[in-house]
Amino acid sequence: MSSQYSSGKQLVVVAGAGVVGLSTALVMQQSGLYQVVLVSEHLVSVPASTDKVVARIKASNGSEFVFRDPATIPALEMASPYAGAHWRSLATNSDVLLQQCEKETFGKISALEKNNVTFDGRPIVTKLKGMDYYMQKPLETPWYFDFVSKLKIQKEGQDGADFPSGIELAVEYYTFVINSPLYCAYLYSEFIKSGGQFVKSKLSKLGDCEAVVSKLDLGSSKRIHAIINCTALGSKHLADINDSSMHPVRGQVIIVYAPQIKRTVTKLGGPAMRYVIPRGDGTVILGGTHLPHNFDTQVDNSTTAHILNETLDLTPELVPGYKPSCPNSIPKSHALQLLKKNILAVKVGFRPGRTGGVRLEKSAIAGSLSNSNITVIHNYGHSGFGVQSSWGFANMAYRMLIPYKL
Repeated sequence: MSSQYSSGKQLVVVAGAGVVGLSTALVMQQSGLYQVVLVSEHLVSVPASTDKVVARIKASNGSEFVFRDPATIPALEMASPYAGAHWRSLATNSDVLLQQCEKETFGKISALEKNNVTFDGRPIVTKLKGMDYYMQKPLETPWYFDFVSKLKIQKEGQDGADFPSGIELAVEYYTFVINSPLYCAYLYSEFIKSGGQFVKSKLSKLGDCEAVVSKLDLGSSKRIHAIINCTALGSKHLADINDSSMHPVRGQVIIVYAPQIKRTVTKLGGPAMRYVIPRGDGTVILGGTHLPHNFDTQVDNSTTAHILNETLDLTPELVPGYKPSCPNSIPKSHALQLLKKNILAVKVGFRPGRTGGVRLEKSAIAGSLSNSNITVIHNYGHSGFGVQSSWGFANMAYRMLIPYKL
């Protein structure tokens, strides 16, 4: 095994295997400059055919849809398996760094969709229409209105527009939805194919990466050139990082079977953001909540009821035959009962929030064996925009490391 490390590549360790860690590890490994070891207690995987069946749904064509849960990692320990996800910018007009990371990630997922890349026989990325409903017109035009394609803006009552109650403005454009568990599994597969290594290990401090790689067959050198810290909420608990700025942002979502959904919808404004995000495999994420500093892992039934009620208003096609503006429509109460029958799971996840925003900077920590300083590039705290900005932040971390490669 040591022969693959004989090229003199420097050793880089990436700590954390969520979507940011996986993206960063892949970017580093594919650069050709580094030999990368990915270290994490958990790894996102696609459920096997032998795994437990969580739900079975009778499809309209008579076939049976079998759902095996891809989000089995403890929610407080990794957010990525619980994510929707779709590309909808969360960068403000003044946040140029996040804009750039979102643009670069848009380019990555656009290429995956264009090339029809699949994993486990299913599409990782799907291109479709996105609809943003604003309860109030934004004070300034969001930057990405000039970035996305085929943008269409409508006001209530304009050209016969019929919006859900309370909506003042609707913005339609083409975007992408990403099946987050599949995407993570794909990134890991590409990382291993590129020559990367994975070690399952729970770190008590970041410096323990030195002890972890000391047990590997790495050829002539086991000296770590740099550690990329992508441990998200874990950075709060690592003894040599101890970032008190990190906190969970609780989100509750419902996974339903609704293969007829061909658009992603987001409502902005009001007490809670609501969204409908298809995953491209017949499953759809209905959300959600955004509760900082909330550690409650239990499903809140009243939240579930609110999400179902509001997302049905946003996307009536969740239930065929339900048309709120049509007098011949089935009653909403009946539509809700039908929607409930298609629930596959209700999930609680925790976004890695950070007071002050993403930590993207260089520092140093002491190795647990040598006690010598090791360069660290921190890349964590991506809150609710991890998937849609992950490739860009991976590139940023790589660019930060390049000056130190000699």
